[in-house]
Amino acid sequence: MAQSGWTDGSNVKIDVRWSGGDVVRLRKDAEELLSLSPDVIVAGFGPTTGVLQQLTRTVPIVFTTVVDPVGAGFVDSLARPGGNTTGFIQFEYTLSGKWLELLREIAPQVSRVGVVRTAGGIVGIAQWAVIGAFASPMGVELRPINVSVTGETERALSAFAGGPNSGLIVTVSDVAGARPHRAADAACHRRRGDRMRRREFMTLLGGATPGSEAGIGCGHRSASAARNACRRRSGTSL
Repeated sequence: MAQSGWTDGSNVKIDVRWSGGDVVRLRKDAEELLSLSPDVIVAGFGPTTGVLQQLTRTVPIVFTTVVDPVGAGFVDSLARPGGNTTGFIQFEYTLSGKWLELLREIAPQVSRVGVVRTAGGIVGIAQWAVIGAFASPMGVELRPINVSVTGETERALSAFAGGPNSGLIVTVSDVAGARPHRAADAACHRRRGDRMRRREFMTLLGGATPGSEAGIGCGHRSASAARNACRRRSGTSL
């Protein structure tokens, strides 16, 4: 900001609120920010954008990490958003298939892949469909692992990770992707002990891009393997 000539407290005032995933607090924070009569509001995840749209149709809203703003109803189209909301999409759906290709490049022996997703939303459904289209020709068996707040997710991950030649993809969503490392840690923890000698379980976090820390591995297949694979794909559509 300083390089662009903006200084907080001088020629611009920035008020920040962080709800930490608490829906009640999110609405309270949004109402508080709007009471300050801002010129623009920058929103993070989809739920934040949704709450802000409920509260104002005049103050400009810029979202930063929404997966499918058209499908969520935040904008009319990517070319012509309409209304008071615009922003940046997180990724394009066909990228989901690239995650499976990258996972196999990192760990060629993987034949079973669990997909951590938010089952009820359009984002989770779309990503699952694209990954499935890539999985069939590759001979990969997919297993959906739906996100749950009751502990079922951790139990499903633990059960799935017990099988051989397993991999995991944590998809991008406001829920499944909010704390992706938790899913990876749960799966890796299951593989420690007597199964650690297999060293064949690899987790890929959704949103992997060239040069990013895309993978979390159990055993010698560590995040460095994923980073190297991402670098090799640098310049492609990944």
